[in-house]
Amino acid sequence: MTDEQSAESGTDESEEVKVPPPPDFELFDPKTGMVGLIPFFETGRPVCSLPLEPDRKNLMLVSQVAVNQAADDARFDKFVTSGLGLLRVGGGTGLFTADTDDPDWVLAHKLLMPAFSSQAIKGYHEAMCDPASQLMLKWARLNPGESVDVTADFTRLTFETIGLVGFGHRFAAFYSQEPHPFVIGMGDVLHWAIKNANNPEASPEDPPPEIREAVDFLNETVDSVIRERQANPRESAGQDLLDYMLSASDPKTGESLSVENIRQQINTFLIAGHETTSGLLSFVVFYLMNNPDVLQRCYEEVDRELGSDLDTLPTADEISSLRYVMQVLKETLRLWPGAPFIIRRSREDIEVLDEYPVTPEDCLHISLASLHRDQAIWGDDPNEFDPDRFTPESEAELPENAYLPFGIGQRACIGRQFSIAEAQLALGMLLQRFEFVDYENYDLQIRRGLTIKPKNFRIKVLPRKGREAAVLHSSGNSSEPATREVKREPTTTPVPPNGKKLMVLFGSNLGTSENLAREISADAARSGFDVDMAPLDDRVADLDREAALVVVTSSYNGQPPDNAVDFCKWLHDLEPDALDGLHYAVFGCGDRNWSSTFQAIPRRINAELAEHGAEEFSSLGAGDASDDFDGQFRKWYAQMWPNLYRAVGLDPDSIQETSGRLELEVGIPLRHRFFATLEAKPATLVSSEELQGRSRDGTPDRSTRLIQLELPEGETYETGDHLAVLPYNTPEALSRALTYFEASPETIVSLHADGPSETSLPLDQPHTLGTLLNYYSELQRPATRAQIAILSSYATAPRDRRRLESMIGDDEDAQAAYREFILNQRRSVIDLLEENPSCRPPDEVLLDLLGELKPRFYSIASSPLAHPSRVALMVGVLESPSFSGHGTYRGTCSTFLSRLPIGQKVHVSVRSPGMPFRPPADFNKPMIMIATGAGLAPFRGFLQERAADAQHAAIAESMLFFGCRNSGADFLIGDDLERYDADGVVDLVMAYSDEPGFRRKFVQDRIRDKADKVWDLMERGANVYVCGHAGRVAPAARKVFEDIYAHKTGASKTDAERWLQDLRDNDRYLEDIWAGN
Repeated sequence: MTDEQSAESGTDESEEVKVPPPPDFELFDPKTGMVGLIPFFETGRPVCSLPLEPDRKNLMLVSQVAVNQAADDARFDKFVTSGLGLLRVGGGTGLFTADTDDPDWVLAHKLLMPAFSSQAIKGYHEAMCDPASQLMLKWARLNPGESVDVTADFTRLTFETIGLVGFGHRFAAFYSQEPHPFVIGMGDVLHWAIKNANNPEASPEDPPPEIREAVDFLNETVDSVIRERQANPRESAGQDLLDYMLSASDPKTGESLSVENIRQQINTFLIAGHETTSGLLSFVVFYLMNNPDVLQRCYEEVDRELGSDLDTLPTADEISSLRYVMQVLKETLRLWPGAPFIIRRSREDIEVLDEYPVTPEDCLHISLASLHRDQAIWGDDPNEFDPDRFTPESEAELPENAYLPFGIGQRACIGRQFSIAEAQLALGMLLQRFEFVDYENYDLQIRRGLTIKPKNFRIKVLPRKGREAAVLHSSGNSSEPATREVKREPTTTPVPPNGKKLMVLFGSNLGTSENLAREISADAARSGFDVDMAPLDDRVADLDREAALVVVTSSYNGQPPDNAVDFCKWLHDLEPDALDGLHYAVFGCGDRNWSSTFQAIPRRINAELAEHGAEEFSSLGAGDASDDFDGQFRKWYAQMWPNLYRAVGLDPDSIQETSGRLELEVGIPLRHRFFATLEAKPATLVSSEELQGRSRDGTPDRSTRLIQLELPEGETYETGDHLAVLPYNTPEALSRALTYFEASPETIVSLHADGPSETSLPLDQPHTLGTLLNYYSELQRPATRAQIAILSSYATAPRDRRRLESMIGDDEDAQAAYREFILNQRRSVIDLLEENPSCRPPDEVLLDLLGELKPRFYSIASSPLAHPSRVALMVGVLESPSFSGHGTYRGTCSTFLSRLPIGQKVHVSVRSPGMPFRPPADFNKPMIMIATGAGLAPFRGFLQERAADAQHAAIAESMLFFGCRNSGADFLIGDDLERYDADGVVDLVMAYSDEPGFRRKFVQDRIRDKADKVWDLMERGANVYVCGHAGRVAPAARKVFEDIYAHKTGASKTDAERWLQDLRDNDRYLEDIWAGN
């Protein structure tokens, strides 16, 4: 305001401008916290006062116009107020709690930005699939009518994801009904900080003893993770966040993060990294259930992009293709951003909107709930849920800083892309499998904490129609990495030098631009160009005028990347015609969520090159990391090449495709990804015993073996754990597969990737072809649609091509053909090659197409109390006529284990079960165990543990109901079971379906026979454990227990179902079941 304006208005600049509070603000209940403020700011005023603290001015910025001014990082900054400041008790100077000018924040933010780039996030996809699959498994195994605590399960998912993806640490969040102690400790700290936000006596340096104890526990947990990684650095698993923090250093100063600061960053990521995403997913489910038209569009998109093949986990590219699902996520964040307020302060005395004076001591609250409901931006119905607000066209029209779910400017959430990728993956997989049932007619309630989430939100889930068996079967493969779609690329011969030069210069903080520059350079070199690739700063005043120039660069809050600062300054100061004759093209990397600085540096370089005389040979390209970045780059790239050829005087028709293929060179110790992802180690086979007897006609028609393995030194397990085993392929399967390769199995080959490749095969290492197929390749799993699509492209006979293409479409006929011909008959890629003789892909394509050999999982059939370092497995050896008619089918892992010689090594990893399926810690608590066939495995361990307990104390009475055909054929470990029965460890109750002289009975019949004793044990607090077939044993056992309860109490069927559900909710009725083929 000028002096003249002040005089004319009759105001005195020394007078304080009075900003009124919202109407009816005296009704605000402080107990509701910041969430309770939201309704008071739907007033239409751009700024309101917030009379919360007598010693500080608090203003609420409500409109987009006011927020847009406060978003200017040059004049405003994040304000770490008392509540957030108290979190420094655990987060220290982490990215979330530090001041912007804190050297720790400056260094950490700079070093960790590459860990959250779009390319880095894509690299985390496989690890993200692991916890997501655990959630799918948990929901798939729910009993009919069992409900889900939505927010609790999504909290487990996101906490497990940040632990595994960020730090390679499994918190086993899905394996317990109770939250992990780390989560409890975090919750205690968060509750204390929020409760004392306005308490001047509270201090992060001097918290109460119980908070100090919680923080000490958090710190010790994280310190142990850091120590473990320092002592045992990962060899070849790729970088996670912890790797970045331990290895990154400032390229100019050499400065790196201290161990203390790394700990603070981990605490920050664990807190902030799971809270916001779990809330987002919970709100999304609420809105989908209340908007069936939106839900249907999501189902349609998921079915179109991901398909119905649940045996194959989605790839990162497939998940990023879920555009409408992304719109749903964005609209959910508009209505309920995880943190509903952003707190800012001015860097100097200033007037907001030229009307409201503020100082650096004043607190400016940005109400995202009000901003995101500003009718000037969002229309007359801002409270309505409408994902079409975020179509590309609508989103492009949004004013700057109208949508800020992840914060503002340089202090915006560094993990935004991580959170969105995680949410998009989880939601896509859930929509593939489940229907959501709002059985309570839930009305949205808000739970406040560090973030906001739905409160008391429970739903039921059902497998989608037609996918009931597939949901349970596929969800069990929780550690399987995603299968990629491999595209056919033409094989080319080397191109001789063309006499032309190309400079490829990049500006990159995160690595994305540099990697694109490497791809361009590699393709150009293969096309005959003399290539010079370098950071922009390395070519200041040194541009080769005889070369064409391609620039790939990003922006950093509107500023040049670190290795482009000098170049940008030099370019700006050049004379007008200094670059006459230079031909150039620019591609920019950015993120439209930072709309005010999106593509700022690429646009600036593109414009200033032209201003100084250079000639643009291909138009400016722009990649948006929050959208289909790769697709945007590929579109620009396809246009850039012919334009480049024309600019340098070459014929565009001479361009040969060169990128993205594997090359096979015909002419080490094996290092499978399983070793790193599951921390597998070699165990030694010490015994292998056949458990099956002969059938009544005297022939051994089945085989079940008791396999005992000695674990490596230092490896431990608990009763009830699972064992992941990495097998080799059978000689029969290997021999059959080799017939479709031109090279012999002894041929030494080395695989190279020309350009980016996500292959799971070992690159740039010499192996025999037989080794690659035997140890790395999946030879017998049913073919995926993506694999069939690639095979069809190599079929030369029209009949073969039509047959293959008939199974890969989206129409009902194609889906039915795929289900019947592939899934039901379990046809593999090798089967399809045999049936379609004109289909002969090159060796390198077929190798990549087969996919990665994956570990198999078994229940451990022993207890460490019997032998601490030895595990037993009960392995049903699968050998039967193939469903597809191709000879005999032999199970990959069961055959491998059954043929393994004594003393042989096998790589294994101990895994906790996906539920508390363990014997009670209190050996005075009875057990009722129910099993058929190899489902007996975990109970062998249970009984070993109880027998050991019985050596020093009285144990509770327990029962084992075991079903088999007859005592002569498959009374597995019969001698052991009868001994345990005689010793009083368990009351053994057999159910024979084919025993001479006995009436045919199943386990449910024998439970009914023993109803009085079963009920007595239940009254005494017994736990029930069921292990067997999901379609037969599990429902039959549930029904008989409900019948017993109804008979004993006179309860109705509904009450009996509710009783059993209560047992499940309290971990007293547990199932470890599987789906049959």
